[in-house]
Amino acid sequence: MMADYLKKNDLLRVLSSRLDYLSIGDLERAIKAMLEIFEDCFSSEKRIEIRGFGSFFISKRGSRVARNPKSGKNVFVADRLVLCFRPGKALKEKLIISKK
Repeated sequence: MMADYLKKNDLLRVLSSRLDYLSIGDLERAIKAMLEIFEDCFSSEKRIEIRGFGSFFISKRGSRVARNPKSGKNVFVADRLVLCFRPGKALKEKLIISKK
């Protein structure tokens, strides 16, 4: 049984079992290249859209005043960029079906 999360080595093992005609070295290079492409897109605030799976995009959260839960004092939180994921229609449908 797999853990509640998937590490890069787990992904490599799963891909290796499904794509047994590719070497582990080729799969490692492909995963590394894909992650580098994602990083490049995110650093330039580009959107990544994978049809049927979903889209990754950068969203800007404005500055605000928050409350420190430990001290109760107000704290200023500066603007920041956050990475967001919106699942595609096919993934949403698969998730809804699997929860039933």
